[in-house]
Order: sequence, then C-alpha cells, then structure tokens
Amino acid sequence: MVYHDLNVSLPASLFANPSGSSSSSAGPSQAAGPNGGGKKNKKNKQANQQQQQQKQAGGAAAVGSSSGSTTGDDPLNRLSKAQRDELEARVKDLRDLGYSTIAFNHIVESKFDHNLHKNPFHSPPSTTSSPLSPNQVMPPVSSPIFPSLAKGKNPIRQLHRLTFVLDAASESKSGNGLVPLSTPALLSYDLLAVKPLTANAFNAACLTHTELKPGVSFDIISLDLSSTPRLPFFLKRSTVGKAIENGAVFEVCYSDALPFGNQPPLPSVASGGHQLKAEDRLRNLISNTRDLLRVTNGGRGLLLSSGASSVLGLRGPGDILNLAKLFGFSQGLARDALTETCRALLLRAETRRSFRGVVGWPRVVDPVGEPEKAMGTATTAAVAVAVPAGNADAGASVATIRTARDPDPEEDMGFVSPGEKKRKLEDQKGKNGKKQRQK
Repeated sequence: MVYHDLNVSLPASLFANPSGSSSSSAGPSQAAGPNGGGKKNKKNKQANQQQQQQKQAGGAAAVGSSSGSTTGDDPLNRLSKAQRDELEARVKDLRDLGYSTIAFNHIVESKFDHNLHKNPFHSPPSTTSSPLSPNQVMPPVSSPIFPSLAKGKNPIRQLHRLTFVLDAASESKSGNGLVPLSTPALLSYDLLAVKPLTANAFNAACLTHTELKPGVSFDIISLDLSSTPRLPFFLKRSTVGKAIENGAVFEVCYSDALPFGNQPPLPSVASGGHQLKAEDRLRNLISNTRDLLRVTNGGRGLLLSSGASSVLGLRGPGDILNLAKLFGFSQGLARDALTETCRALLLRAETRRSFRGVVGWPRVVDPVGEPEKAMGTATTAAVAVAVPAGNADAGASVATIRTARDPDPEEDMGFVSPGEKKRKLEDQKGKNGKKQRQK
C-alpha cells in the first residue's frame, strides 16, 4: 500500500527576506530628512537617490538569485550544514517508515510576492519531450531536494507544496498578492494549500480559493487545530461541503500534539503568545478534529500529515492509524486519509497543467468475439482496445484502438433527443385520449 506525507516542514531561510527590500527602500527616505530648500538639501537628495538606485540594483540581484535554478545557485546553500543534515535525516526516516511520496512545505504569510516566493526548486518541463501515454504519471514541476533518495531500491517521490497563511493582514487594502501576475509563481509548486486564521478567510478559502476555474485553485485547507480549544470560526456543514465538492481536502497535522513534534513548540495566540504544553495541544487537537469530523461525515475528505520540523515528530502509518482512532476516525477512513485521499489529491493538482480531461471506462474487446462487459457505467467516449489472439508478431507493441459501439446519449447520459421527447408526449396524449373514450 502506498502511503503519503504531504507536509514536511522546510526552514524559512530558503526564501529571500522580504523585509530587506522594504528596509532598503525606507532608509534613503529617512536619511533625506523633513527639511527642504538650500544647496545642501539638493546635494543630499541627489546622494540619497544614488544610494537608493544602488540598493535597488542590489535588491534586484538578490531577487534574481532567489529564483533558484535559473541562476545556477543551489537553494540548499542557503541552509546551514546542520539544517541540511537534519532535513535529509527526516527524508530518510520517512522512507524507512514506509512512505513513498512526501511534499516539502513552503510557508508564506499574509502576502504572496511572485518575485520572492517562487519555488526555488522549480524545474520547467522540457518542450522537446514526447507526449505521455495514458498509463504514465505526469512528472512533477519541481526537482527533488535529494536526488539520491529518489532513486534506488526504495525511491521516495519528493514534491513541493506552498502553504499560504490568510490572516487579518491579508484582508487589508494592500491585498494578499493572489493576482494574475502571481499565477506563474504559484504554478511552480506541485501542491497549493491555504491556512485561514479568521472567519472571512475561512469562507473565502472554502468558497473561492478551492473553486475549479482556469488559473490557480488551492488543493488543501490546513487548519490550526492545536493552538486554541475552539476554532476562531464556526464550521458550517454547507461551507465545508462546498470545498470538498470542489475536490479540496482538509488537513490534520498530528505532530502539533507530540512533545517533540515542533522544535521550538509553536506559541498560542489564545494564551497571549506563550508556549502551550504538549497535553494542552493534544487536548485542543482532539477536540477540534472531532468538530471537523462532525461536518465531514466521519472524516471524508480529510488528510493526515506530520508537519514535523524534527525527526522525533515523525510516526509510522500504523501509529498514525491508532492516533486517528483516538481522534474519532473509523479504520477505513483513517487509512484513506493516508492513501486514497492523497492519491486523488495529487491527480487533482495535475489538472492545473492539463486544464481539463475526459476519463472513461476502457473496454477490452476480442477481435473475433463479442465485446466484454465494461468495468463500469458506459460513457459517451467508450474506447475498445483490440487484443490480438495467438499472434505475438503482428504488432504486439502497438494496440489497435477502435470504438466498441456508437455513443448513445439516451443510454449513456440519460439524454433524450427533442424528436424522441415529442414522440413520447404524443404517445402519452394518445393513450390518455383512448382511456377517456373508453370511459
């Protein structure tokens, strides 16, 4: 069975510091001073303008270097040796625990900047590559951080995910940065998640940001379930159901409740910025998770992930299933939260690159005999694959595809043509008139 952990924390130093550019632009304006007039002030203004141009040129160079592979800079060089070793140890531990797919989590708060927050490990697809066959998996849009662990006997698939925190600052007039200009930077990630902290942000995340539309659609809604005894907003079944109907999932991070899940422990807003004890975080996580299970019919559309920043916060799939039972999950839905839900989520994320697709049930047909029964309900685009019998040399590598039968809208989709509908109405009128004459 394939297990997934789609939340592996990354150090924040992988992104360029956005405060550096703002402080550099504020410095010259403060140095100019409020006084005006005179030759000295003019000279000071000219000198300040030159300094500002030099700093802006330096900031542009820093932003260019933050784009990653475009300048040849290795993003791992921004981390210290201890951070790189600890991150590699976490990936190896996840592989040894039985996970086959992980996603590194890049966190952005309040406002998204397409220059600073682009995926540093983004690898644009080759334009000369051949089309994929239907049974092939679409390659990720980013390169693995540790290529050696993506190969070998037990390879682990390494994806990249962006988590955008929607707080009160993101609702200000300056906006949150989610504009059409930021679409290429957002599409440089394999997965997109949103973390609402207010009631308005939660409603926007469920109703707007997860809507399937051309452009960017978020895949995961991550909630802070361990900081407060109750969420700062009420979970409505209709709002949550709309997000799940759009294909998004809700995330539950179990490492927040572990003693060494995050180092240092996360401060709580409800406690005045103080650090909560492990037992308090566990109590809050169980309470809020059960509230989330109440509006999702027992856990449908939920995702279990670690979110751990240290090796001590990781757990194997068996331990997570036992912990999920404590939260209130059933055995089947807890297993789906680690396997099937994640698989469906990754397929949904791939639609951002394929835009739209039509999926039908295939039919295996014997060229001599009758077509076999389809695996499911027939669609308007049923395709039959002719299997050659007893002839291995007659182009066995190339399958002959033909249509099993002509599409029938009335049978396949329940559609009725206008002429058929009119004929049925006339027959019904004739039967009613005959009954009245008999009476």
